[in-house]
Amino acid sequence: MGKYANVVAVGLVGLLCLFDGYSARSLKTEQAEIEQRQLLNILPSWLERLRNNLPSSLTGRSASADVPAATKPAEVLNWPSIELDVGQITGVAVDDKSNPVILHRGNVKWDGGSFDSSGRYNRIDDGPIKNDTIVTLDAATGSLLDHWGSNLFYMPHGLEVDAEGNTWVTDVALHQVFKFPKGSQVPSLTLGEAFVPGSDDKHFCKPTDVAVSSSGIFFVSDGYCNKRILKYDADGRLLDAFTGPFNIVHSLTLMEEKDALCMADRENSRIVCIHAGLKEGQAKFGSPYGPAGYKGKNVGRVFAVAAKGEQLYAVFGSIFLGMSDGKTFDLDSLSTLSRWTPASVPRTMSPCLGTVKPCTSFKSDPTASTNSHWNEEKMGCIRHFIDYNPQIIID
Repeated sequence: MGKYANVVAVGLVGLLCLFDGYSARSLKTEQAEIEQRQLLNILPSWLERLRNNLPSSLTGRSASADVPAATKPAEVLNWPSIELDVGQITGVAVDDKSNPVILHRGNVKWDGGSFDSSGRYNRIDDGPIKNDTIVTLDAATGSLLDHWGSNLFYMPHGLEVDAEGNTWVTDVALHQVFKFPKGSQVPSLTLGEAFVPGSDDKHFCKPTDVAVSSSGIFFVSDGYCNKRILKYDADGRLLDAFTGPFNIVHSLTLMEEKDALCMADRENSRIVCIHAGLKEGQAKFGSPYGPAGYKGKNVGRVFAVAAKGEQLYAVFGSIFLGMSDGKTFDLDSLSTLSRWTPASVPRTMSPCLGTVKPCTSFKSDPTASTNSHWNEEKMGCIRHFIDYNPQIIID
């Protein structure tokens, strides 16, 4: 157990103005125009965030009006303890020992020439990534514990480690989803046809993420080309599919006790939650969850979501502004509980953005200090955030 109760560790990972293949240097005019329109929608929240980060003596607020520490993540500085020799980090999960697991792309980068107009990968002849693409770090120190995954993937995207220790990976170049048993580099389940995009029951088109229930039922966001969430049984048989008004479902998170499946609907700049339909008598899979319904919560360009208890965490940002941020929401109402950014960079120009995954046993030390690995050549970065309650001490 960590020092404090209700500890949540969040890995914040990402790219310097490069989010899944879209770089500022190669940004198309149409994309820039979309982001400018989105900026008009999110500007009020950015201004509110700036105000929230000012001392109460400057804003006229009383100290009691500040966000409670128990719901506001803080970055653990000087973590990880080593420089990570990794490429574009696209996923972070937590294993059954509460250690963070990182998925990265080695020397492969997603750019304007990676895919043709039909979604087919253009660089098959380059072969799979030679680097070990899956790296496990020690939760407390950030030291390297394990690495594997060479010659398996072409452009991995989503990562999940389930309660049984199975590792799930989506690959947008292969258009496939893989399940690896604990300790094995041979998948026990492969869905999709290699390098063949599609929208029928046997194919994906750039699948983005996986969420797994305790019973083994799992969900896949078929996110870049298709606008759907697919539901499978533990053996990989398709149970159901939900197609919605989405525009790149980039990330999934499952709150099983609430029967809620939430997603980062990236290009619609919102979080949307639906019912997972995990138990008989509950709402049908795909039916809207909570008062926001299918409209969801407009938060800006959201890249990743994760959940812990009654709280939903999200990372979002803007290529146009080069800004990134994190938010904590109440699950049922989607009301904002807190905003948070990396401490070691200017708050309005956070260089790292990506996915968040919570954990319950990272050591909580709000006063510890951070060394985040980040350089333009590798563009790999991971940060460690914690939720802490300084009033409750556990021996």
